[in-house]
Amino acid sequence: MVTFHTETVDVLAAPSVTDRYGNQVLDWDTATVTTVQRCRVLPVAGVQVLDRETRRWILFAPPGTALISANRVRWGGADYDVVDVRRWPSPSGAVAHIEADLERVEG
Repeated sequence: MVTFHTETVDVLAAPSVTDRYGNQVLDWDTATVTTVQRCRVLPVAGVQVLDRETRRWILFAPPGTALISANRVRWGGADYDVVDVRRWPSPSGAVAHIEADLERVEG
């Protein structure tokens, strides 16, 4: 049997801390990292405006993956913001897989 979900990603979950201005921000330097296997990452789009490039990907992850839009995903040597997360049900009503929109802005 051929499987196409052979990639491994790291899910980063950062704690919320108060910065020096009194704002709540995510502290990515102390993020916890959870490795998730049996994933698939596919390109969706790329847009370049002046000197800024936005790259978008879609992540397919197995059921049970703890993933929310406040996380980041590390894959292919880069970190991507999780923009949206969807949990797709199977006919039984259980979660069949998880899809997440990923985005990285450079420049």
